[in-house]
Amino acid sequence: MMGVHKALLSDKNSAGSIFAAEHGVIFQGVFVRELTVDEYVNALSSLLNKTGVKVEAGFAMLKAHYYEQNRLISATKLAKAAGRDKYNTGNEWYGSFSRKIAELLNFEPLLNDDKDLRWTYTICDASSSRDENNHFQWILKSEVASALEQLGIVEKRYYADALTDIDSKKEFISNLLDK
Repeated sequence: MMGVHKALLSDKNSAGSIFAAEHGVIFQGVFVRELTVDEYVNALSSLLNKTGVKVEAGFAMLKAHYYEQNRLISATKLAKAAGRDKYNTGNEWYGSFSRKIAELLNFEPLLNDDKDLRWTYTICDASSSRDENNHFQWILKSEVASALEQLGIVEKRYYADALTDIDSKKEFISNLLDK
C-alpha cells in the first residue's frame, strides 16, 4: 500500500467512475480519490482555530516533518517534535492529528495489511527507506507540504539534489571558467 494517499469513493455509479478516472486511481480494484492542496488548506485552517495539547503537538510534528530532509521522518523524531520521548507517542499523536484532518475532509484512508484504518495515510505515506537508526519513516505528501506553505505555517524549502543543482548553474559556472 506504500505510496498510496487516497480515499475510498462512496459513489460507485458512472459519475463516480468518471470522477475517479479524472481525479484518482484504481488501487487493488477500488476506485480511490486524491486529496487536493485546497482540501488540506481548508482542514488545516480549521484546526488552526482549535486549541489543545494534541492539536498544538500535531502542528509541531507537521512542521518538523516538513523540514526533515526529503520530508522523511520517524515516529521517534515525531515524538521529539511534540516534546515527548517515546516513538509510540509520536505514532499515536500523529495518527490522532491525521484523523482530525481526515474527519474534516470526510476522508477514509485505505486499510493497512491488518485491515485497520491507518489515519496517518491521510497526510503521509509509508517510505521504504529507513533512517540512520533503521527506523521506519513516513514521507509527507506534497499536497500537505504545499498547504503548509500556502497557510504560512512553514517557509518554503527546496530540496534539489546535487546534480540538479549543478545542472541549473551550468551557465553561471561556465562564465566563471571564462574569466
